[in-house]
Amino acid sequence: MVSIKIKRWQANQNCGGYVLDRCEWVAPFADNTFVNRLTMDSYTGAAREDLIWDLWDQGYSREEIMQVIIDKDADFLVREYPLREVDYTGDPAVELIAYRLCFPSEDEMGSTDLDLDSLDSFDYHFRIRRNGIWYEKCGKAEPRECDDWRPERWGARDDRLTYDGPIKYFVRI
Repeated sequence: MVSIKIKRWQANQNCGGYVLDRCEWVAPFADNTFVNRLTMDSYTGAAREDLIWDLWDQGYSREEIMQVIIDKDADFLVREYPLREVDYTGDPAVELIAYRLCFPSEDEMGSTDLDLDSLDSFDYHFRIRRNGIWYEKCGKAEPRECDDWRPERWGARDDRLTYDGPIKYFVRI
């Protein structure tokens, strides 16, 4: 029997699919069939990374780029899914979805030795608060309760990745 706290989950869903109760891999920048695009005709994962590097080459800082990307991702999420962006609330009765980015450090981004294939570069992660308890699902793994919710940084995949960018919050509509 599946725990009511965890709710149902599937191995074929990621953190986004889990928090949205969808049996699919949810990317915050393209629909599952990559038909609907964000703001550009080809805003897929590849175009998203191109935008990140274009902004980097134009002199934007890592933090500025993260803000541009998370804003674009949030626009996509509220357009494609039944979500509304909200400010953080500490009310445990509110089922709150949190979304955050993971980028290489500023030093890593500026390095010519950066191996994008070996990193989970420019990753994203969702968490959900249900009945006052935070949960997450990392990739194909089973959902888990978040032992501590750290607004300054999140760890995922056995804390191998650090999500330290701005956080966007959503509620279902």
